[in-house]
Amino acid sequence: MSESRPLTHGQYVDDDAHSSTQGTVESKTNREPTSNLLQERAQQQATSPTLPSPSPPSVSTGPQGAHDHPTPLDSLGATLRDEGEIGGRTVHLLRMELEKEKKLKDEAESELAAERLLKEAAQRREEAAQRREEAALKEAVALLEAEREANAEAVARFQAEKEEAAAQLETERKEKDEAVKKLQTVVAEINSDATLQARRRLDPDNPMVRKVGPNMLNKNSTIC
Repeated sequence: MSESRPLTHGQYVDDDAHSSTQGTVESKTNREPTSNLLQERAQQQATSPTLPSPSPPSVSTGPQGAHDHPTPLDSLGATLRDEGEIGGRTVHLLRMELEKEKKLKDEAESELAAERLLKEAAQRREEAAQRREEAALKEAVALLEAEREANAEAVARFQAEKEEAAAQLETERKEKDEAVKKLQTVVAEINSDATLQARRRLDPDNPMVRKVGPNMLNKNSTIC
């Protein structure tokens, strides 16, 4: 004969009915694959790592304060809760690893960017120095060209002055030769003048009728 025991809502069921109900639940639970539940739980943990822990199984007490035995559903809930906590920790570790890798990647990119900026700055400095050298070289070439032109002009002026001085000397020499020739002609005429010859004979001591010759010309005498 089966015993009856009170339920939480005031009804009574016998042990046989309770046993049959428990067997039915166990058979249904055994027929349901737990892999699907585990996969769904893993997907939920992947999408939401911080899922709340399932609530503990409800425990009903009778009039004497006795506790119900845990059902397979309670065991499955506890298993899923444990696996969810493990999955949450795994996702947390994966997230930390990804954040660490991202941080390392960002640091590497920052270092590469800094090196690129340094290289660009060095290249700009080198290009600026090269432009300054080219400008200084062009300026030096321009100065040398200006000095060469100035020297050429000075040489040309000197040559022109030299030629002008030579021409002037030649002109003066010709004028001097002509003056000497004229003077020699005048002296010849004076020496051949019969009147002068006579006066010389009459008054040989008179300096006005003294014979004019080359010796007197060598003494810087001036005859107009």
